[in-house]
Amino acid sequence: MDLTSSISYTFLAGCAVVGGIRAVRRITNDIRQGKQLQVRGVQTQGTVVRNKLVLSKATSSFTPVIRPVICFKTEEGETIEAVDYSGWAMAVPRFSKGTKVMVRYDPIDPTNFERL
Repeated sequence: MDLTSSISYTFLAGCAVVGGIRAVRRITNDIRQGKQLQVRGVQTQGTVVRNKLVLSKATSSFTPVIRPVICFKTEEGETIEAVDYSGWAMAVPRFSKGTKVMVRYDPIDPTNFERL
């Protein structure tokens, strides 16, 4: 193996490690957010109003994925419409427009929510 190949493999290995670390951080943050929402979150029903193409940031490269946009009302009557970043992203829509879903939101910041 020549020096160029060795450097290339080292670079690729480094990229894989950085991507893995980012994925672990994202999962850890999702778990932490989920636990906070379990403690103080409020459950309500929401509706998928459309699907949105977004770039996934979970890996070292940006991958286009489909995320549902969910609309729901808080206990105070405020209407929230936001992209659902909870769960795994898909390359195809998981939910059709009009699908009813349960969500749990933070009453302090209702845009912080998860689909149940």
